[in-house]
Amino acid sequence: MPAKFFLKKKKNLGEQGDIRRQGREEKGREGKSRRSAGKVHASRPATESVFVPAARVSDHPLSPVSVAARWLASVSPSSAREYDRDLGRLLEWITGRGGDPRTVFALSPTDAADYAAYLRGRYSPATVSRALDSLSSYWEHARREARAAGIDLQNPWKARETPRPKVAAKLPWRMLTEDQIHALLAACGSLVDYAVILGLYHTGLRVSELAAAKWSDLRETPQGYALAVVGKGSKTRVVGVSLAALDTWRRIRRTGNPYLIPGAGSGPVSRVQLWRIVKRVARDAGIPDVSPHWLRHSNASHALHHGADIATVMASLGHADLRTTSKYLHANPVRVTTDFIPGADRRARK
Repeated sequence: MPAKFFLKKKKNLGEQGDIRRQGREEKGREGKSRRSAGKVHASRPATESVFVPAARVSDHPLSPVSVAARWLASVSPSSAREYDRDLGRLLEWITGRGGDPRTVFALSPTDAADYAAYLRGRYSPATVSRALDSLSSYWEHARREARAAGIDLQNPWKARETPRPKVAAKLPWRMLTEDQIHALLAACGSLVDYAVILGLYHTGLRVSELAAAKWSDLRETPQGYALAVVGKGSKTRVVGVSLAALDTWRRIRRTGNPYLIPGAGSGPVSRVQLWRIVKRVARDAGIPDVSPHWLRHSNASHALHHGADIATVMASLGHADLRTTSKYLHANPVRVTTDFIPGADRRARK
């Protein structure tokens, strides 16, 4: 069973391969189908098994492909790619054990625990934790659809048998000092490089958010320029845009291309291209192993260090949980309580 099974399957069903559009269209068709057969579904006992014989699986309201299409259509394209990869790994595992991927919703908590153990033997704790969360989200989406169809579907990925591995905190060292930010900007080899580095740092955007940002998303407000961004979970937020970043974006603007960072023709620049720009500039600046997300971490940490309140940082970065933002309060490895204690100088006297 190939990885990216769900996205590939849905791409074959449409001329343009637009998974989000196909998911919405299929959701509408499924809804009409369920409404027309409402009496049948309503009479189904809530305790009926969701194990579906392979011969009937494509006609069942819980066809894994149909559910996946609607689920992936509800998240951002970058999240859809990650989730699809996680689902593809599960299908490969099921196939390797002689199972039928079309009956994926018959998995038990014991099966889920076995798969979690399989992942732990091959991937890092962070990858395993994210994969299990992805599958749990998929099952929760399926549960909502199953409930509407009168089916009781359990989520094996939330069971006690599949605890998430502990992931070591890495945040404090995955950011840059202000001097390193200046070094990055000085190492930029082109105006596009500068627009990308400065844009990511000044706004705190995710790399996928900057790639998707258009001029039509930009507004001038009484407080200054602001950009409407669609982030994780298709949630919209507003981030501030500095005059310096705006001026640089204007200088690389191309007629006929609606994106702040223009790609080929009238299209956007890809996430991979932005990633490569950051890696190359960081290498030229003598700062190894930097990713675009480090600039986002740096934006949050430096803002808090210079007096921003945590609620502002939380809103600007689009965090759903205050605990995520709170990590940045402890993320500056340079400033610690010792520095504020009289007579506790950490630097050698010259």
